Amino acid sequence: MRRALLAAVAVLSLTAPARADLQLCNKTSYVLDLALALEEKDAAATRDHVTTAMLQGMLGSEALAERGPGETLSRINRQLTARAVESRFATLVYAVLSVDGRVVFANAGHNAPAIVGRGVRRLAATGPILGVFADAAFPEETAELRDGETLVMFTDGVTEARNRDDEEFGEDRLLACLTSEPASAPDVMLARIFAAVRDFSHAAEQADDITVTATRRRGSSA
Repeated sequence: MRRALLAAVAVLSLTAPARADLQLCNKTSYVLDLALALEEKDAAATRDHVTTAMLQGMLGSEALAERGPGETLSRINRQLTARAVESRFATLVYAVLSVDGRVVFANAGHNAPAIVGRGVRRLAATGPILGVFADAAFPEETAELRDGETLVMFTDGVTEARNRDDEEFGEDRLLACLTSEPASAPDVMLARIFAAVRDFSHAAEQADDITVTATRRRGSSA
């Protein structure tokens, strides 16, 4: 099953750390067998790395149990709220992709991912951010990733990037990047997004990390 899925999709993640050069990495995106996740922390500096390490450990452990996105987020949320750590708050979207294109997901307050192809469909939040309410629920939703379509996940470092006039890049500009050439290869799509953010920001200092992940379901002729 896993081998069949890996043959059916192409996954690429691109991150630009704040105040650093653009680089390929998986700083805030994870590919766990048949699952994809993207998270954003509500902290900075050393505490930020502590929260990231905790989330990576929790998600890696919970994903192995294959409980489903909703229950996985609920368990991680309870673990975070039980910790007396100031920087325990985070948003997280967790999606499980099947070889037939079915996407089962739960979204804890994260920017809504977009499925790009024949139009744009969003994977909206199904629950609050993690680490606030111990009894919070994270209902699962189901979407379909059709042949040739791309699931795009992103952090708010994209939409909240600012220019020298203190204007935000915003979702409208991001969606314009995604829909201008929806059939573009994932690496081309990511490069276009980052180029648009750079052009918009000009010389303004980047205040937050920027991460975008593109998962393309290969068509039958790919």
